[in-house]
Amino acid sequence: MNFKLYPESPELNNYDFIKPSLEFRNSVSGVIFAIAIFFLFYLLLIAIAAVVMFAAGWAGITIIAAKPSFITLAAGVGIIALGIMLFVFLFKFIFSRTKDENPYRLEIKETEHPELFSFIKNLNKDTQTKFPKKIFLSPEVNAMVFYNSSFWSLFFPMRKNLEIGLGLVNCLNVSEFKAVLAHEFGHFSQRSMKIGSYIYTVNNVIYNLVYEYDNWDNTLSNWVQTGGVFGFFAGITFWLVERVRSILKVAYNLINVSYMKLSREMEYHADLIAISVSGNESFKSALRKIEFSSFAYDYTTGFLNSLAANEKASEDIYLNHSFTTSFLARHNKISVQEGNPNITDEDIENNVIKSRVNIKDQWATHPTLKEREQNIGKVNIEAQVNTDSAWTIFSNPEKVKKEVTRNLYKIGFPNVEFKPLDGNEFQDFVQTEINKFKISEDYNGFYENRYLSTFKLKELINSGTSKKFEELYSKENVEKIKRLESNKLDFEILGQISLKQIQTKYFEFDNRKYKRKDAIELIKSLKKEINDEEQFVIEIDKDSFTYNYQNSKNANKEKELVELYQTYFQVVSTLKSVDEINVKFQNFANALYTKPRWTEDEIKQLVAELSSLEKQFRDFLKSEDIQGLAKHIESEEQKEVLKEYMSTNTFYSKTSVFDEQSFINLSNIVYDVSGSIGIRYGNSLKKMTDFQLELRRLV
Repeated sequence: MNFKLYPESPELNNYDFIKPSLEFRNSVSGVIFAIAIFFLFYLLLIAIAAVVMFAAGWAGITIIAAKPSFITLAAGVGIIALGIMLFVFLFKFIFSRTKDENPYRLEIKETEHPELFSFIKNLNKDTQTKFPKKIFLSPEVNAMVFYNSSFWSLFFPMRKNLEIGLGLVNCLNVSEFKAVLAHEFGHFSQRSMKIGSYIYTVNNVIYNLVYEYDNWDNTLSNWVQTGGVFGFFAGITFWLVERVRSILKVAYNLINVSYMKLSREMEYHADLIAISVSGNESFKSALRKIEFSSFAYDYTTGFLNSLAANEKASEDIYLNHSFTTSFLARHNKISVQEGNPNITDEDIENNVIKSRVNIKDQWATHPTLKEREQNIGKVNIEAQVNTDSAWTIFSNPEKVKKEVTRNLYKIGFPNVEFKPLDGNEFQDFVQTEINKFKISEDYNGFYENRYLSTFKLKELINSGTSKKFEELYSKENVEKIKRLESNKLDFEILGQISLKQIQTKYFEFDNRKYKRKDAIELIKSLKKEINDEEQFVIEIDKDSFTYNYQNSKNANKEKELVELYQTYFQVVSTLKSVDEINVKFQNFANALYTKPRWTEDEIKQLVAELSSLEKQFRDFLKSEDIQGLAKHIESEEQKEVLKEYMSTNTFYSKTSVFDEQSFINLSNIVYDVSGSIGIRYGNSLKKMTDFQLELRRLV
């Protein structure tokens, strides 16, 4: 291998900083204790199930022997099956297997990429880990170590596989790439971390027992559907099992809170392993680039999906990803070095909404970026840096990029013949799409990420203002507007804390620690603060209109300005209505897919709820211009679906049973309509703000 590609790891005299912290050890103890309590409870359930099984066997045999007949035979077998199936349910996890599957993965061999394999071998040596069993490439901005787990993994540990997302390679230099892989290997690098791997497997085993529905459930379901006496007892078995599951879910959730805390500590520990071989700066910059590049990757695939609707495909999505990343960076006033964003502390400060509420999310598996940077900041390690692109480690990277790209389209768009994108077609499309609704920077963000206050235009037509453009759209005013929007979010969070929708005993507000009961008083004071800020924003929005109306009078264009504002207010009202419906559909979907099985009564309730949602949507569409809505829907197929839906009286939800495909079709229509009105909103706001600047130039 060319050893210049592999940056030398720092020689450290003291490795105490990577020893498991007190918080880590306490988290391990907490999880082990929770699991021990769970298994004691589980053994009690097994004992009860064993008694039920023997009692059911005795009862079934007694019934059959007392008066042999078809009915007593069916009843006896049903009772015996009830006892056996209930007992077997508590052991079925032994045969379950969790497969970590990703259809986009492509396995690579050492003969194909000798430099990469040699690079990883060096890293394995530095992190004291074993070489992965297999190495795969995937499209995303991601890297992970994975393996298929089962109950037997507790006794026969399985070798781990490594997945390298090419989106990650596309945004990092060699040293940053080394740091990220070191983090992944860091989860398994120390003996003390093996307990974390063991607990991960135990957690999966318990999850499979509680939440996974498999062949056992399908067999029982088929027995229920046979009807008759046997089906009757199968139904009782199903009912009993669901009650046991409900109890186990409560117990599992208690374990999972402890496990999530341990997961976060494991991330902190793996981060320290990463900087021990790569240094602080490389890992810190990698974390920031990954977060931004993931955001850009989603944009890239979204743009390519839009172009795919016109049967145009990319030959190399990573070329497109690089362009989108640098374009979005500049768009957000972030400097770009060698095509990748150079995200500074100031950039984070300017682009992140600053919440005054700080809570520890007990369900989060990963700490926040800020928390991770604070963790690695406890030590300062300098290391050799190789700023060459991570692509230099791969043999023939252009071939790899195109192969993964072809696989993406093959899976995402089977049996579709595409034409390649021409020259700068993607770049032109991205610039057009992003700039389509871009508000002039002259406003300093005054109109962005919010709706304007609504007010009666006629009352302001004859009023005046002495304020100038620079005063109205000053950065100070924009900061006050941002503070209002941030306070509204904090108000909602405090409400959730108060109602115990967010499970936390303590939280911080303005860097002071509070108990949950204190949230009520904070809500009152924050509400008053929000009311004062809202009044300020209403007045500044009115002053803005008055200023621009004065300009329109001087240019004899007051009618045009008033019409633009009226159109804007109308579109905002429409958008709020459809967004409310869209959110209800999303909440319905979330509830639907959090539960794998539903009873008949629950299904009837689902149908009734969906029918009510669809009626709201139908009533909304009655006042809308369907042709106008269809105009802003990209897919010709979806345009026809909307038109056909409105031309008939068919309700997707009017069925005797819940039809999942009909729900998906209806959700797609709601989503398309919401997106179409969103485009109308963007057009109306841009047209109005551009017109105001034109008025300013005219006068």
